[in-house]
Amino acid sequence: MRPLMLKMSAFGPYKGVQPVDLEKLGTEGLYLITGDTGAGKTTIFDAITYALYGQASGTNRTASMLRSKYAAPETPTEVELCFAYRGKQYTIKRNPEYERPAKKGGGMTKEKAAAELIMPDGSILTKQKEVDQKIVEILGVNYAQFTEIAMISQGDFLKLLVAETKERQQIFRKLFRTEYYQILQEKLKDASGKLSGEVNQLRMLRDQYASGIMVPPEKEILTEGQMSPETVSSTSLPDAELFPYIESLLSIDAKREAGAQKAQESEKREMETLNKRIGKAEEIEKQRIMLKEAQEALEKAIGNHAAAKAAQAAAGEESGKLEKLGQSIAAIEAKLPEFSRLTEIRAEQEKCREEHSENTKTGQKRKADREALAEKLERDQERRKGLQQADKELAECRHEEEKLQQREQDLRQLCRDIEELERLSAELLKKQNDYIAASEQHRILQDKYEKMNRAFLDEQAGILAAELKPGAACPVCGSTEHPSPAALTAEAPTEEQIRKAKKAAEQANQKMQTLSSEANTLRGMENAKREDTERRKEALLRVNENGTQEKVEDALQDLRKKREDCSTRLQKAKQNVADRDALEKQIPETEAEIKKLDEMILVCAQSLAALEARQKELCAQEEQLVRQLPFAGEAEAKAEAERLRKEKQGIEERLEQAQQKEKTAANEESRIHGQVTQLEKQLQEAPEEALDVLKEKKKSLDSTIRQREQRMQDIYTRMEANRRIYKKLQELAEKLSAAEKKWQWVLDLSNTANGNVSGQEKLMLETYIQTTYFDRILRKANVRLMIMSEGQYELRRRREAGNLKNQSGLELDVIDHYNGTERSVKSLSGGESFMASLSLALGLSDEIQSSAGGIRLDTMFVDEGFGTLDEDTLQQAMKALQSLTEGHRLVGIISHVAELKSRIDRQIVVKKDRDQGSRIVSIGS
Repeated sequence: MRPLMLKMSAFGPYKGVQPVDLEKLGTEGLYLITGDTGAGKTTIFDAITYALYGQASGTNRTASMLRSKYAAPETPTEVELCFAYRGKQYTIKRNPEYERPAKKGGGMTKEKAAAELIMPDGSILTKQKEVDQKIVEILGVNYAQFTEIAMISQGDFLKLLVAETKERQQIFRKLFRTEYYQILQEKLKDASGKLSGEVNQLRMLRDQYASGIMVPPEKEILTEGQMSPETVSSTSLPDAELFPYIESLLSIDAKREAGAQKAQESEKREMETLNKRIGKAEEIEKQRIMLKEAQEALEKAIGNHAAAKAAQAAAGEESGKLEKLGQSIAAIEAKLPEFSRLTEIRAEQEKCREEHSENTKTGQKRKADREALAEKLERDQERRKGLQQADKELAECRHEEEKLQQREQDLRQLCRDIEELERLSAELLKKQNDYIAASEQHRILQDKYEKMNRAFLDEQAGILAAELKPGAACPVCGSTEHPSPAALTAEAPTEEQIRKAKKAAEQANQKMQTLSSEANTLRGMENAKREDTERRKEALLRVNENGTQEKVEDALQDLRKKREDCSTRLQKAKQNVADRDALEKQIPETEAEIKKLDEMILVCAQSLAALEARQKELCAQEEQLVRQLPFAGEAEAKAEAERLRKEKQGIEERLEQAQQKEKTAANEESRIHGQVTQLEKQLQEAPEEALDVLKEKKKSLDSTIRQREQRMQDIYTRMEANRRIYKKLQELAEKLSAAEKKWQWVLDLSNTANGNVSGQEKLMLETYIQTTYFDRILRKANVRLMIMSEGQYELRRRREAGNLKNQSGLELDVIDHYNGTERSVKSLSGGESFMASLSLALGLSDEIQSSAGGIRLDTMFVDEGFGTLDEDTLQQAMKALQSLTEGHRLVGIISHVAELKSRIDRQIVVKKDRDQGSRIVSIGS
């Protein structure tokens, strides 16, 4: 990858747009990026890295910190990089997120981060994720690898030189992607821990089940060699002793359960016999009680029968009143229809009164409604008379509105014409300024060409003089003596330089002519637009009293007020027309409604007269009926008839009840007498047996049975629990054996992968893989270190760990070939450390490129570190760096060391201004 052109805008210390033409530096060799401290030398590499990967080169600079503090608010922050890779050219542009002035409404808004990649075929990628993936695909390296390959910074590679194994692990993990081995190590450790937990859990579960073994409470069953429950719960017995112990307990309980079942069956048979005897004794006792109760009931039944006969005789004496009561009821019922007629007359009277009252209210309401409608009709007729001119007023308002709309359109078109005129004037001014600049550039380039051409022609005499020999004739004058031959000058240009200067002058002239033509065209367009705009102003804008022309904004403001006033009057005119049309329709309807109310008032008066006549007639009929009836009303007559009927019904019911009671009492006396006779006979035949003695025997036997059942339940519970425990312990024994075997080999594998094998060097799997990369890095690094140190120093990975407690495998030592010693790299001096760390960083760069698939970067940067070197060491370091440029590689050294300025011809010089930020003042030789 070789950068061709870099453009930075408001980036880092660079205030505006700063182009960096990297093609001027050529395709190979060394060049120097120099300038003031803090001027922004490393920012050039930051910009390249940010353009490619969206991140700065250093970990202490984030994308959000890249906007220049010197830039104007409207200047965009962005980086554009054009680079070549494997014969193809790419252009990428990025900008970070930053605040900029809002285009609408004032204030500030956030410009979101964006990226754009132009491919060699012209296709464009604009999504940040797609651009990031494509860059890694093109270059073959990610951000971390690129910063290690393309930028060698003193602080970073010195840190790598003196790092411990743990720090190098982290660095190599990031560069060579060995994190998968670390993940494998962690997974093995997690798997071992998980299996260990499972084994412990199974052991705890086994102990828990063992502690739950149940034994009989009798001490005598513990034979020699058996253990108490307390011993079992506190001692983890081996399976060879635990399982026989449980089997012996199950055997003892099985024998006891069989004996208890046999005794229980005998006790149950005895209980059945006793229950039968108790049942018979209880039945005899119940019969004695029933006989006594039946004898008492018989005496009572005889008394009830005698009382019923006396009540029947008394009820027969009242039966003579029944006939007289029937005659009185019939006489009252014969008069009831006349009472119904009286009720109907009175109801009709009430209805007439209600209708008379309702008709009176209705008539009064209709008269009030008629008076209200008459008043409304008079008001509507007066309103209609005042709206006769509504159509004319509406037409006038509409005409005025159309005129105002047309004037507004004309004024707004004038505004657009003024804006267009301003745009053309600004564009014309810019073109004129561009033309002036191009003209000045043409003059400079033309003068440069003419001077170079004269110098070239003058140099031709020197070229001829250089070939003159004593005694040989001059090809110009023919003389054989040459006392004062012309001399060659070092500043004389070549013919190629003359050709380029001429071409540049011609291109500048062509650009000047093009800008002149474009400016003339714009001037014509601007003049035409200005004339048209002035003509419109005269037609649309009035002249004030002081002779000045009205502004467009004032005219629009005045027009808006007139339109608002016209709109108000137009709405009012429309409403007046609508009101008048509504009145034209409403007035006839109101007149018809008044006529209808007059007719209804007349009908109401006629109805009132008819109701009053009917009321008089009904009053006369009511008075005649009242004089003829014996009761005041139908209710009194019905009440009397009902009283007589109840009296008659009461006599009949009492007679019937007395007869029924006498019959029931006779039957009850006969039934109880038969029951007494039967019970007396049964008791004479029943055997005598003491119920209390039988119940006491049953209570004693029942207690014995319950105790037996409880013992049997305890035995059953123990046996079931012990069987479950026995089965679970067998299952757990199999699971525990398998789990312990699996845990042991996973633990061994985890300890090996994580470098935790007892008595061995602590070398993790990932570290072992990284040692392969480290050894290859050291082989490449030693090639350069031997050159820089003139064969004195060679880096070597330490083969043996200092102790067996800490992780090892990536420690670094240095061999001093002058005295044959090997020591830690931390013992090197400052200059020696620089040479060793630079060689190590270059070796790391080579290895990363090799492991990334043989990718090649045609440009590298080395940042600072040369100030600590003496003259000879600096010379050796320069040789090593010069070797990097072989094969068309360009190496940039970022430094402000004065000696490097004299050693390296091609330079990028960065100048720092206190208030204006930084700028690049020269690129090239």
